[in-house]
Formats: sequence, C-alpha cells, structure tokens
Amino acid sequence: MKVLFAIILFAAPLLADAEIYRCETPEGVVFSDRECGEAAERVELADDSAGVSMGPPEEVREYLAEQREVRAQERQERIERRASQTPPTPAPIVVEQRVGYPYWWGARPPVLRPPPQRPPVQPPMRPPDVVRPR
Repeated sequence: MKVLFAIILFAAPLLADAEIYRCETPEGVVFSDRECGEAAERVELADDSAGVSMGPPEEVREYLAEQREVRAQERQERIERRASQTPPTPAPIVVEQRVGYPYWWGARPPVLRPPPQRPPVQPPMRPPDVVRPR
C-alpha cells in the first residue's frame, strides 16, 4: 500500500505537465489529454497558473464595482424614503371573551356548578355576667 502511494506521489508532477486539447463534438465542447479529432486545439496555460486564475478579469471587476455602487445608492434612497414616511398606526387591540361553553363533536360537556355556600361560623358568645378586668 505504501509503495502504491509513493508511485502515485512521484507520478503526479509528470501528469501535471500533460497537454490539454479542446475538441468540438456533437455533444458539445470536450477537453481531453489526447487529440480527439482533426480540429483539436491545444490549450495553452500560463506556466505559473497551473490552470487556475486568481479572480475575475478586470472588466468583470469594474462591472461588479458599478453594481455595488448602484445597490448602495438604492439602499440609501430606500432609507431616506422610509425616514420621510409617517409610521403606520398600530392595529387596534382586540380582546376576545369566551361566551358559554365550547361545543365538541358529540355530547355537551357537563355543567359545572359552584359548590354550595355555607354560612360563616361565628364565635360563641360570652355570657353577659362575665366582667373583664381592665
């Protein structure tokens, strides 16, 4: 396993120098490491790029900068427009009250009556002949 890994590791730079060809087929454009027809074009890559570009081209950067400015202006106009408008009035507060018992499918729920009220208990009266010392 280690030998296979070492072979792949040492062969990787050789594969990186392979030529790349661009061919047009009925299915579309195809890139290959072999010539794929008479009209195969060799793709030239910059030596230091390894086929990877660092960011978009200058025209795209300028276009994106313009779009960024347009969005910033629109955002500022929206902020100013909102600041000049009067705030909306809040919706009235609705208080719902339950009326009666809710109905379910089937039988009506039992009517709950409050428990019976008992008269308050009064303390026993003292006899009138008892005199308290002051």
